Amino acid sequence: MTVVVLLVGSTTGGILVDHFGIFESPKKAVNRQKILGVLIMILGAAAIKLL
Repeated sequence: MTVVVLLVGSTTGGILVDHFGIFESPKKAVNRQKILGVLIMILGAAAIKLL
């Protein structure tokens, strides 16, 4: 579970850095696929925890 939480946090952080162009990185728009990917990871972690 710890690894899953770290991956979700890292992925979410990467998406935010890309979206806002933090650390002088080129800005990349957040799209449905990225949001859906994070949601699937969260749902998978919840399923593992509950089952």
